Amino acid sequence: TKALWVLPKDGKPATATLRAHALSVLGLIHLHTGRLAAAAPAFTEALEIHRALGQRRLEAATLNNMGWIAVGLGRYEEALLHY
Repeated sequence: TKALWVLPKDGKPATATLRAHALSVLGLIHLHTGRLAAAAPAFTEALEIHRALGQRRLEAATLNNMGWIAVGLGRYEEALLHY
């Protein structure tokens, strides 16, 4: 999470992309270590950034990860919305 402190929300696409990548990595760490509730906010913020920048491929990857969180929490209907 320290990497997020040094990446300002300055509105620059390059900085925003780096922030989204850092958030995605953080979310993946939480996801793969079973901390599903902690992963969700990281992926949610990354998704907002990817959508704002029109990064469709990364948006899809983030939605897929959010789907895995929902599956892990037993929320199958919600998971379908992400896939």
